[in-house]
Amino acid sequence: MKRKWLGPALLVAVAALPFVARAFRQETVYQVTAAVAATREIRSSVLASCSLVYQDQAQLSSEVTGKVSAVLVREGDHVRAGQPVLRLDDEGYAAEVTQQAAAVRQQALQQRQQALTLANQQSAYRRKEALHRAGMVADAMLEDARYAVDEARVGLKNGGEQLRQSEAVLAQARQRAAKTVIRAPMSGVVTSIDIKPGETAIASQVGMVTPSLMTIANTGTMLVEANIDEADIGGVGSGQPAKVQLVAYPGAPLSATVLQIPLSPKRMAGAPAGVPGGQARSYPVRLALSGSGRGLLRPGMSCRVEIFTTRAGKALTVPLQAVLSEAETSARRDADAGDGEARVLVVKDGRLESRRVRTGESDDAQQQILSGLRAGERVVTGPAKLLYSLKPGDAVSVQDGRPS
Repeated sequence: MKRKWLGPALLVAVAALPFVARAFRQETVYQVTAAVAATREIRSSVLASCSLVYQDQAQLSSEVTGKVSAVLVREGDHVRAGQPVLRLDDEGYAAEVTQQAAAVRQQALQQRQQALTLANQQSAYRRKEALHRAGMVADAMLEDARYAVDEARVGLKNGGEQLRQSEAVLAQARQRAAKTVIRAPMSGVVTSIDIKPGETAIASQVGMVTPSLMTIANTGTMLVEANIDEADIGGVGSGQPAKVQLVAYPGAPLSATVLQIPLSPKRMAGAPAGVPGGQARSYPVRLALSGSGRGLLRPGMSCRVEIFTTRAGKALTVPLQAVLSEAETSARRDADAGDGEARVLVVKDGRLESRRVRTGESDDAQQQILSGLRAGERVVTGPAKLLYSLKPGDAVSVQDGRPS
């Protein structure tokens, strides 16, 4: 009898094995972080690297080439416009002036000699003309005398032109000699001196980048110069507010306002003149600083600026990392979720629900949600290595300890 029931019992036991195994099998529960969709103020912004500069500053260069004989000021000195600040060796230029002055004197003597020649020829012509009327001088002799007068007149005129040319060359030589004394183009403070006595100053030329000899600035006009990428420059406008974070003072952000937006991109050093921007594709936007702490600032300080381009006001937002692009997640989402451009993973009753959302403005931390999500709903924000492998229906546990 026992053998009779043994076979059917074994069959029932074997058939029940999958159900028993499923009952004892533990479902994977993923540990995730989450954030609550809430109404916050959101402002779109542009981030860029920047540095502090003076609005009114001049970098001095030489108009002539020469060895520096004396630096007449020190860094930190206050100077007036027109004050000599640097002197070049003028020996060669002074010799040129002397030579050209001698040439002018020689031309002036020749001019006087030509004037005397003309006067003599005119006197001779008048005498021969009187004799010609008396029939004592032939026509040919009178014609020769007239030609001599014309020739002397042309010589005098030519000598005058040569004299004026020599005077112009002398004036140029004197100008070059005067340029060996470099003067302050504006009143201000000497912020840097980049050359020493004995070194050679190279004359600046169009199309060539020459080193600065000295920098003079009005130290009361500190600005922020930000290098805005061409992809972002279209959203930047005058008057927009900004926040500046200095590397030297990480805990003390400064407020600023967009002041100047250039029409052309910044030209890289060494780029050909006349080619806007060279290889550069950033625009040097200037911002005016406001608030306290300006006395601690120094030109050249590195900083980071955030320019707030638009203000969405109060809006429903979630962290940026919670928003997944459709292209990256379409293979992992359920087919009934729709064809939106972005999705979020909503935690509901301990499981994930894929939700298509329509996005709006964003800042550096938050993304505006226009539709597809309600305030108070919780969305998955991480961990990043797990975020894109999660699927709708997966069981999750939120690590912050709040009920899911």
